[in-house]
Amino acid sequence: MQEEIAKAVASDLRVRFNQSQQIVRARTTSPIVHDLVLLARHLQKSEGADSQLRGLATVDSAIALDSSYAPAWSLRARLLSAIAIFTDTTGFDALRASRDAAVRAVQLDSLSAEAQSAVGQEIFRYDWDWPRAERHFRRAIALNSSLAIAHSNYSRMLRSLGRFDEARAQYQAAAALDPSISPALTQARISYFAHDFERSLREFQLATANDSLARAFVIWTGQTFLALGRFAEAESLLNLPDRGEPTRPATRVVVYARSGRMDLARRLADSLVRDPKVTPDRKAVALTAIGERQRALDQIERAVATHSAFVVDFKVDPLLDSLRSEPRFQAILKQLRFP
Repeated sequence: MQEEIAKAVASDLRVRFNQSQQIVRARTTSPIVHDLVLLARHLQKSEGADSQLRGLATVDSAIALDSSYAPAWSLRARLLSAIAIFTDTTGFDALRASRDAAVRAVQLDSLSAEAQSAVGQEIFRYDWDWPRAERHFRRAIALNSSLAIAHSNYSRMLRSLGRFDEARAQYQAAAALDPSISPALTQARISYFAHDFERSLREFQLATANDSLARAFVIWTGQTFLALGRFAEAESLLNLPDRGEPTRPATRVVVYARSGRMDLARRLADSLVRDPKVTPDRKAVALTAIGERQRALDQIERAVATHSAFVVDFKVDPLLDSLRSEPRFQAILKQLRFP
């Protein structure tokens, strides 16, 4: 009945469209599925690996009941992406599964802005197909310009590409739409990757005024102090209680190395290289800090081969600046298909 009414209204308004194209998108008929997706969405916004894993189990239960519900697949993609970045030690399986879930969401509902945004996020993170990802982000915003996640995901890709002014603008748009978003925090991170470290520090201090112990704030602010050569302040942040930040040990190696404690830096770097739980991109940062460039490049190549979630930052990461003149590193950037 909805389909017939929609076509009748379109006809009366003299709108041209393909008569075979469905106008009213399919929705789940199960209130249980709808509730499961809402619960999974709540868990996805909660902090901590346990919440993300519970969210994934919840959305999988929804998909088991209705595998044609596109919002469930979009949410599954977002949860798996978060797990790949913050929880999984390799990122490979979760990131690939996230890409597949996002593609499925678009197949089920190409008019869903959330699905278009999800597939854009995974195409740039997993496939490194930057132009195609950008088309999906622009499509998502065209479909629903008030969807904050579309703007923030687009901003994240623009940051990796070094298009920092555009990244700022998109994130400002996201923050204006979603009051839970901290614009100062992400703007500070954009400034860090843009190598504008003084601005980054001002923005981090603004963001952390009320929560200086927040997980990401501590490590990111510490990296900014490190970039400014303020090693004591960087180390004091790294010595705060560890809440499981995957980049903290490698950052500590850089602090030791740049502050003249090379023996300590080498011992910690060697222990990180031997640890199978440390991702190859973090091992590369540690090895770069102690001057082991070729071993660092070995780890970077391994990160690319396993589709580590952080390879998308190789073009702009300040911690890898000393490798940029290496032909092997330049070849890696080409492999990652950076424009």
